[in-house]
Amino acid sequence: MSRFSASDAAVEGFRVIRSHWRLVVGWALFNVLGLIAATILAAVLIGIAAVASTTSATAGTVGGALGGLVLAFAAFAVEVMIVAALFRMLLREGPPGFLHLRFGPDELRVAVVWLVMLSAFVAGGLLALYLSSLAGRAGGWRIGIPAILVLFGALAWLALRLSLAAPIAVAERRIGFAASWRLTRGHTAALLGMAVLTFCLLAMIMAVAWIGLALISGAATGWRDLGLLLRTDAGALGERPGFYVAQLLAQFLFAPVLWVISQAPLVAAYRALRGEAQA
Repeated sequence: MSRFSASDAAVEGFRVIRSHWRLVVGWALFNVLGLIAATILAAVLIGIAAVASTTSATAGTVGGALGGLVLAFAAFAVEVMIVAALFRMLLREGPPGFLHLRFGPDELRVAVVWLVMLSAFVAGGLLALYLSSLAGRAGGWRIGIPAILVLFGALAWLALRLSLAAPIAVAERRIGFAASWRLTRGHTAALLGMAVLTFCLLAMIMAVAWIGLALISGAATGWRDLGLLLRTDAGALGERPGFYVAQLLAQFLFAPVLWVISQAPLVAAYRALRGEAQA
């Protein structure tokens, strides 16, 4: 196994899309169907809340909370299923089933890894801000700003050391924070390079996609509604519902492409570092 290459890993997602573009299209359609199903369920729950509530204010509060919870959970579950399917396709042999999609132990492990890391980094970020504010009050901005940079740098380093836990959850069927820590030892700089390159590629692709959507929307509407591309509020939905829904569907169709580009480099890193560890 050749040594880990940050540049090769960063473009792994493009190789996956080129080789398995039909699968990515299927995931895009599955993502949209998940959105539609979640929207229908949220609408039903909002209707039940409206009937069961005694006042319109209570109905709006309860219905909004239920609808938001359903949509957030559905979006998270669908993303976990697609990313786990990507990991399973690249890391394990076996029958593909329906687009490699399923909801089982792999998905639960990936969800646990993501939730643990999200909780840890939110808590760490809040702690970093608190400690930096204390440092700032004690010594002014000359201490506060460097303290913030150091603390968030430490969080970024920790994220890189634990970044392979999600692929390990599928490849080795376990919650592998300790395994990720061992595999990434001595490779933090290369992983940082991979992350920076991947982020730049994602930013470029999102910018090109937004420009393309703006051109298509402008040509279709006479360049009158481009401002709605920057809005996600209820007012935008009321002003141009068709335009708003089409924009939302386009985003959900394109989202799996971004997931593949952002997550496939982790698989490439895991394969290379696992090969080095076993060599």
